Amino acid sequence: MIYLIGGPPRVGKSTLAWMLLEREGLPGCPTDALVSMLQRAAPEHGVRHGTHPDKAVPAQPFLIEFIRAAAEALDDSDPQDGYVVEGDIGTPAAATAAAGLGVAADLRLPRKYEADPRTPASRPGLARGSR
Repeated sequence: MIYLIGGPPRVGKSTLAWMLLEREGLPGCPTDALVSMLQRAAPEHGVRHGTHPDKAVPAQPFLIEFIRAAAEALDDSDPQDGYVVEGDIGTPAAATAAAGLGVAADLRLPRKYEADPRTPASRPGLARGSR
């Protein structure tokens, strides 16, 4: 399962991702790493850091391919195998596009974290890196 955690800045995406990474032992990657790589290695694509409203648009094709590659590396016979992709370029449009390729992206908070007082939804304004 690919967990695509998206949303605007400072809503707790990284906190939730760290919870999945630490508790479930899942590997993952922040989309900032993808944006940095594209900004430096292929500036002609217009992918760049910042809070501009169209930030996700030029990055989306690359994010979808990254999600596809991560999904292909998963062990289909192991229901616990997963990968976490977190960042503000992880949009519903990216999840829909990935799903159209046959990649399962779960945009829901896993139920066992809903009642956890450490989840971002339960603690508005949680500072990045706090657990």
